[in-house]
Amino acid sequence: MRVEELALKLLLETFADECLEEINKMKHPEVTDVFNFGLGSADAAVRRVKTKWIEKLKKQNEDYANDKVF
Repeated sequence: MRVEELALKLLLETFADECLEEINKMKHPEVTDVFNFGLGSADAAVRRVKTKWIEKLKKQNEDYANDKVF
């Protein structure tokens, strides 16, 4: 993995983790309500986006490595 891709991956993971921490801070632990369901949905969305972008980065890295072979 190139340095640029490693830095981008670190930035993506750090940003997503910070978002997830903030989402968890907002949850109401004493009740289960619509607000918490919305936060759960936001949590899942952040995780999906994080995975999507890391997979794109991984594919780009593989394509770059394949281009260097030939």
